[in-house]
Amino acid sequence: MGLTQLRSLLDIRGSYGRKFAGLLLAIMLLTAAVGGVIYTTVGNEIRADTEASLQTNADLEAERLDNWFAVMTRQAETLPRSVAFRSGDEFHATDQLYQLTAREAVSGAYFFNRTDGTTVATAGSESAVTSDGRLQSGLRQRTEQLFSATDDRVVYSEPFRPSATGKPQLLLLSKSPSDETKTLAILIDLERLSEQMLGDGGAANVRVTNQAGTVVLAQDPSTLLSTDPVATDRFEGGNGSFTTTAGAQEQSIGYARSEQRGWTVTRRVPTDTAYQLQQTVSTQLLALLAVLLGGLLVVGLTLGRNTVRSVRDLSQRAQTVRDGDLDAPIESGREDEIGELYASFDAMRESLKQRIDELERERKRVETAHAEVIETNTHLRNKADDYSTVMERVADGDLTTRMEPDGENDAMDAIAEDFNVMMAELERTTGQLKQFATHVEESGEVVGTNAANVKQAAEQVAESIQRISDDSYRQREELRDAIGAVDEAVGALKADDIDRAQERLDALAEQLSELAETTDTTLAETETVAGAAEEQAAELTEVSARAEHLIRYVEPLQKILDSFEAEAEHEFVFSGGPSLDQGNTTDD
Repeated sequence: MGLTQLRSLLDIRGSYGRKFAGLLLAIMLLTAAVGGVIYTTVGNEIRADTEASLQTNADLEAERLDNWFAVMTRQAETLPRSVAFRSGDEFHATDQLYQLTAREAVSGAYFFNRTDGTTVATAGSESAVTSDGRLQSGLRQRTEQLFSATDDRVVYSEPFRPSATGKPQLLLLSKSPSDETKTLAILIDLERLSEQMLGDGGAANVRVTNQAGTVVLAQDPSTLLSTDPVATDRFEGGNGSFTTTAGAQEQSIGYARSEQRGWTVTRRVPTDTAYQLQQTVSTQLLALLAVLLGGLLVVGLTLGRNTVRSVRDLSQRAQTVRDGDLDAPIESGREDEIGELYASFDAMRESLKQRIDELERERKRVETAHAEVIETNTHLRNKADDYSTVMERVADGDLTTRMEPDGENDAMDAIAEDFNVMMAELERTTGQLKQFATHVEESGEVVGTNAANVKQAAEQVAESIQRISDDSYRQREELRDAIGAVDEAVGALKADDIDRAQERLDALAEQLSELAETTDTTLAETETVAGAAEEQAAELTEVSARAEHLIRYVEPLQKILDSFEAEAEHEFVFSGGPSLDQGNTTDD
């Protein structure tokens, strides 16, 4: 197998089967990995729970032991203080001691005199009392040893055997507060206490050891007062758990410290027993993983293979549809999601076929519409060319040309009609403007001619009046000289007393004076008329200038309007102004 073929096998991008196989393999690997993590986690948690359970049970055993010793200590301390013990009432003291021995672990109770060992009241085992009513010497010696070593009123002895064949016991002593020589001794049977405190312990082996490592309580009586093989330094710290090998067997040990006696309660379980649950769960978990992986493999080989085959067949049929064959049906006998997928593809094929038919019909309709659009565009283009030609002729000045509607396109016909109406208005307006320009030009020429004539006449009148004024002024001066001469003549005549001559001269002088006044008046009026004539001549000059200015501006307008061709000239009515017939001039 070449590198290319190997790469093609490893390339899963183009194959659903390879993708499915790869996904199945990934799921199996992931399942195995998760199962391994669960296997390890569950094992660790079960181990931790087992050790915690051992420690918790050891704590409970230690607490029960503390409670029992606390009760015993309290009773041992309170009994010697009672009235019966202080008064030496043997009957009542004995009754109270019997009540004390009713407790399962108490084998005997004795109230005695330490001086000679005589007992005041006893209850329980009689082996501790001699025939003469004294406490056995061995117990008396232990009593003295204990009180010599401490000043406490209540003390416990270490566990001991009263004889080589005797049962392990524990001695509890309490001094009488009223008489130091009187002491209460209580014997505790450690076998019975073990049964009471530890019971059968279930699957665990429960033991209680003291600080020296001696077994003081145990489920197995044969181990009492023996040395614990487990090192006592492992019990430091109060409570905990650990795993150790004792002999040929590995054990899990949970321990707890008793506060009353300082003893250590241990619960010991063989490791294979302690973690049996772990092994069971682990085995079941491994079996579950095996079943799960096997199921996945079966699913992959059956369902996956069938699915791949169906998908491949569906892919081939889809390829046929893609190639354009829409007549071959896409069908499958499966009634699951794959069958629905076949049905969906077949419905898609039918829909695609219908869609193609609709598109074909739409294509033909579009082609027909396209041909119509082309025809319409051709007509519009031709019509636009015709309209353009008409507008070019209008631009050249021919206002008589018109657009011709053909009735094939409403929009183009509307344009032609609006254009024709506009051109009719423009033609009429242009004719009126041309007539107006002609009238303005002719009127301007008449006004200019009349103004020139009037100006010339006014200038002649002004010159004539000026001559008259000059003559009148000269006559007035001459009259003044004549009047002066007459006045002198009159003065001379008055000197010669010529009355008649004087009268005539006076009358002549008066007439001359009136003539001079008349001359002055005429001269003043003549000057006024001359001023008015000059003003009129100036105004006529301005009117003539405006007429010439109007003629200069009307001539270009006339030339422009002449460039437009119109069918008829339209009369333009003037509201006022000079007439062409009023061209006469006045002479002086």
